[in-house]
Amino acid sequence: MLVTNAGKVLTHRQLLREVWGMGYEQEMHMLRVNISNLRRKIEPDPSRPRYVVTESGLGYRLRAKVWDWRRNERRVVCPYLDSRLQYPR
Repeated sequence: MLVTNAGKVLTHRQLLREVWGMGYEQEMHMLRVNISNLRRKIEPDPSRPRYVVTESGLGYRLRAKVWDWRRNERRVVCPYLDSRLQYPR
């Protein structure tokens, strides 16, 4: 969900509802743990995130550029993600 909405702030509630379902909207700890795990996988220094950033009081945002519309490709500029994900057309 972060990749398909790169650059946009996704609220805690949006992420919980869309990824885990309606019954998980109050499970903030589960979201924090999963964001932490994601950061350990993609961030050069997870203690100072550059890609998955916290927007205080709001939620999380994948800080990345979406580019190359001329080639009809949607790509995220993040070294780890760029080399490992397939993007829908």
